[in-house]
Amino acid sequence: MKKNSMFTYILGIISLIAIFSYPVYIVASSYYILKNGTVYKFRTGGEDPYSALRGRYLRITYQDMDIENPPDIVTQLMLDTAQYITIKNRADGFAYFDTILSEKDNLVDGEYYKTTIYGWDDGKDGKYSVDTMMSSNRYYLNEKDAVSVDKAYQAASGLNMTYALVSVKNGKMLLKGLYLYDMPIEDFQKLSKTEQDNLYHNARTYSLRTPGEVSFGIGRR
Repeated sequence: MKKNSMFTYILGIISLIAIFSYPVYIVASSYYILKNGTVYKFRTGGEDPYSALRGRYLRITYQDMDIENPPDIVTQLMLDTAQYITIKNRADGFAYFDTILSEKDNLVDGEYYKTTIYGWDDGKDGKYSVDTMMSSNRYYLNEKDAVSVDKAYQAASGLNMTYALVSVKNGKMLLKGLYLYDMPIEDFQKLSKTEQDNLYHNARTYSLRTPGEVSFGIGRR
């Protein structure tokens, strides 16, 4: 075999290895984060967009993402560059974004999320709403159940009865599970239409009796 042919052959083999190794790395890395990461519970909202390539999915929007950085720190942040957002838990067990740092010195693994900041706006109570890239904001749906699941999710979200479990490790955050009425969305889909409707009506009745409060125990069976 000529040298040029041999070189082309070897280069082709290396290229194939690189092509197939990357998906394996992504899967292995995701599994590692989901298995070993620190788990947080975020309140969520969502919408139901469609991708021609990937199908229908729920785009998860996380609540409690406003930060408390002083104005001078926020305005000095370099946009479109990597930043580190610290994550903390409130007394009720739900997580929130606490502050943004440009360096990760002294940060504990599993307590921060590395992301890119694209901008900010005035949030609630003097905090700042951050425009950032979320890598764990999609939950793909079975096309057959997409419409009914989307309607149920939007209804539950309107009652503050949805949340997500995310796993954080090495600055990365992955969606671990999505919950309606305190049960995994996969279990919710197995319920009959009557059982699903009962969960909604019970939650709605509770919210009317106790405005401003949420009881995630309603969904437990």
